[in-house]
Amino acid sequence: MTRPRQTDNNTTCQNLHCRYHLKEKDKNIIKHGKNRAGHQIYKCLHCNTYFTQTKNTPLYQKHLTEPQITNICKHLVEKNGIRSIERLTGHHRDTIGNLLEDMAEHASEVNNYFMKDLGLSQYECDEIWTFIKKKEKTLKRAGTFEPESGDCYLYTAVKRNSYLFAAFSAGKWTQQTCLDMVRKLAKALKRPSLQCPLEVFTDGNDDYCYILPLCFQLGFVDYGQLIKIKRNGRWVVGKKRLVIYGEPSLGDIETTDVENFNSVLRERLGRLVRESKCLSKVKRRLVCAVELFKFYWNFINEFKRNVSPAKLEGLTDHLWSWHEFFYYQSLSNLS
Repeated sequence: MTRPRQTDNNTTCQNLHCRYHLKEKDKNIIKHGKNRAGHQIYKCLHCNTYFTQTKNTPLYQKHLTEPQITNICKHLVEKNGIRSIERLTGHHRDTIGNLLEDMAEHASEVNNYFMKDLGLSQYECDEIWTFIKKKEKTLKRAGTFEPESGDCYLYTAVKRNSYLFAAFSAGKWTQQTCLDMVRKLAKALKRPSLQCPLEVFTDGNDDYCYILPLCFQLGFVDYGQLIKIKRNGRWVVGKKRLVIYGEPSLGDIETTDVENFNSVLRERLGRLVRESKCLSKVKRRLVCAVELFKFYWNFINEFKRNVSPAKLEGLTDHLWSWHEFFYYQSLSNLS
């Protein structure tokens, strides 16, 4: 009996009807050339099915090569808008937009897989303003009503010191948008207790006072607010720290890290930059851009020397590459 030919330890049959589907043991797969995009084609000798190495990954059925897709992803997280990337790379804006949505969907899956049982110590929450299609004052002046257009706020949650981007939501300045973000944060955290409470610090937004008890049991949360005292509505002349509930230390009530992170978002995502022509025309694309950046910031970006926020939190043991991100789904199916 001949020994099964195995050309790639990470490649398994992708045919759902094959009895060796995603099975490592006794697989019998050979290489069978490459397609026009340069992706390897494989053949399973058990079911005589052909499939590419990109099957079950966001690269599947893409006509662009992996280096081209990597280049576009790097531009997306470095302040460039879709039209500027079109001018830089020569690829059509619809291709880039569709690629952004596919990558964001994959990033969401990977984020949800890894962002579990996070530590409970010291999270900072804040909001960042942007707009969809038109500013709110422009809509009011025109007398038009478009539910998704107008002012939009990103509610963000960042873990202090490690700068782990834990959760976000996008929408109007409402308690529902705040609730969406806090629910995502609660899903990613360990279960708090009396002995190990969750520590949360925000600015003076009262929404958190009503939303946090809906997601966490009172007594299990130490929550404090930092109120900035401004002169003429602009210059900060003082700070006031309030304990809302729980027993947080007054010295710990601060929002410096999340405010710094929100400034990073403005610097790195073109559609959040003020006074520019790069803007979001639909809310879906804004969410996709932030979701992709969330994965990039946590796993690929070198926050400190050879360290990412995810590595600091013990979610991974190395800095990820774009190649690993593209193929993670197919590799995880092997387990």
